[in-house]
Amino acid sequence: MAIDLLSRKQTHFVLWRPGKTAPAPTLWIGIAAARSQVEQLREVPLQPDPAFPELWQVAAQDCGLIDGQVYHYWFKVCRSHPDHPERRIFYCTDPTAYTVDRRFLAVSPAEPDGAASHEPASVILYRQGQLIPCDPDGQEVNWDGDPELDTLPTNNQLVIYELPTRWTKAGTAHGLTVGTGTFQDVIALLKPEAAAPDFSETEALQRGHAHLLELGVNVLELLPPADSGDRFNHAPTETIEDLHKDPLKWGYGTDNFFAADYDLGLPTGQSAPTAASDLAELIQICHQHGIRFFVDMVMAFSRYNPYADINFLDFYIHEKELGDPTRDPEQGKRYGFGGNLFKYNYWVDGYSPITGQKQPLVPAREFLKAYLTHWMQYYRVDGLRLDSVDNIGNYDFLQEFRDLARQLWTERGGADNRFLVVGEELSVPLALIHQNRLDGLWNERFKQILRHVILGKNAGHEPSFEQSVRQLIDCRLLGFRDGSQAVNYITSHDVGGSFNKRIYNYLVDNGVHDTEKRIKLAFVCLMTAVEFQ
Repeated sequence: MAIDLLSRKQTHFVLWRPGKTAPAPTLWIGIAAARSQVEQLREVPLQPDPAFPELWQVAAQDCGLIDGQVYHYWFKVCRSHPDHPERRIFYCTDPTAYTVDRRFLAVSPAEPDGAASHEPASVILYRQGQLIPCDPDGQEVNWDGDPELDTLPTNNQLVIYELPTRWTKAGTAHGLTVGTGTFQDVIALLKPEAAAPDFSETEALQRGHAHLLELGVNVLELLPPADSGDRFNHAPTETIEDLHKDPLKWGYGTDNFFAADYDLGLPTGQSAPTAASDLAELIQICHQHGIRFFVDMVMAFSRYNPYADINFLDFYIHEKELGDPTRDPEQGKRYGFGGNLFKYNYWVDGYSPITGQKQPLVPAREFLKAYLTHWMQYYRVDGLRLDSVDNIGNYDFLQEFRDLARQLWTERGGADNRFLVVGEELSVPLALIHQNRLDGLWNERFKQILRHVILGKNAGHEPSFEQSVRQLIDCRLLGFRDGSQAVNYITSHDVGGSFNKRIYNYLVDNGVHDTEKRIKLAFVCLMTAVEFQ
């Protein structure tokens, strides 16, 4: 399926829906020289498409670019934000940048009303009139040797390994050391000969081991691999549980949706990031071992996405306190965790990035559908985990998103039973499955029931221990049609609160001393539940 915006970006620099166009947006482009300096910068005017005044672009071949050169660029725009009505001119990251380079941050334009946004540079390779995604030093994604889709496991055979991309480990200072596990560290979990650059002292990542292969998992679900500027800056007294209470510290505050995460592509000692090529290599290695790759997508909100300044009110809810008469009804009970909530029911007539036609559309929906397409076509992912689906707050959009994902998968030649779109929400809203909005849900009820059962207790308001065990083993008693719709788990990356602690800590805190037996019992329950798929 050809997405019009992505097709245009093959030959043009494109900016869709700037909120203010006086002065007109421009392209600010140059070549990275020193570590923090972009040189030979030039300003190139953007022009509105004759058919779509909200679509600004310039052909790459009209920018005086050098063939074979990697470029760093920004768009210069006038800020459009309800909390900042005064005029400010600034350089912003391309909202659909395929790669960002945080070594180079935007400075203030020369205009008297210029302001420094400090947004990272967008990166692109120019070759023979084409704009080609690449890493800052020019590395391109290579899919030679990627296996056929029918070699991947089917939906009713999946053993998923959920892996945070921001990791914690025991340390000497305050009992906690925080680090970022890069894509290369994850590769070391799959290749015995690979070195783990940032976690080499961790036993499971040392040479000679391939931890994920040894475990026998056949799905790697990586917590958000899209670019996030969120960082760990923990206080000396902060615990692992404290860190888990803030989802943005775990990469859930996505900034640049189309780009692989800058930090995950920059291991210690490496001078330039290789996020795109490293991620593609990781996914290809997974496929070569018969392991599917699920991408964790955060779609309820974003953190510092460029559209927050380019055109806030077209894309985001202007959050207000309860009782404020100007409060957007779409805000409802949704919560942005310090980010900006996407606006999923704001309809306009205009250019569709998906079809290339003028039609009724919701800008945020179109933006995220283009994001989905890029990740499925460019990174060849074969499963989606949608984070906090109730916080997205729009079942129609979830179905629209799921249907597009399945269409893209089918066009790649994939079979229906080798692709999943699974939602995560602790309340387990089964209506999303019953109405065919999603393929499945993370089954938080399994974890809750299990933690009662391994203590020898009834779960919640269940009348008997037997009934608790039945619901644990057979998810159909909880409202699922079959086991392929339920992703069961014993623990997860959410460890905030006493009931969500890691299983060993949970048992100890409840006075259990034979922890090994109880943990084995938990896994027996997990494996027995699989029989009902």
